[in-house]
Amino acid sequence: MSRKTFVPWTIAPLQRVKAETVTDPEEIAAMERLRKRLKRKGKGRKTNSGRNGAKSPAGTSAKRRK
Repeated sequence: MSRKTFVPWTIAPLQRVKAETVTDPEEIAAMERLRKRLKRKGKGRKTNSGRNGAKSPAGTSAKRRK
């Protein structure tokens, strides 16, 4: 049986980021529209509210606490 060789991950070089305050009302409105659209689609930041990171087994339902 042959052993698999370890292949190190390749990471892209870091990019410099410069934070700027947004003062243009049109740009602010565009950012708000994008934020709301992402929130509606569920593509925004996801949280594990009440799940503690655990997944329930397939075919079973979790019991609710009262």
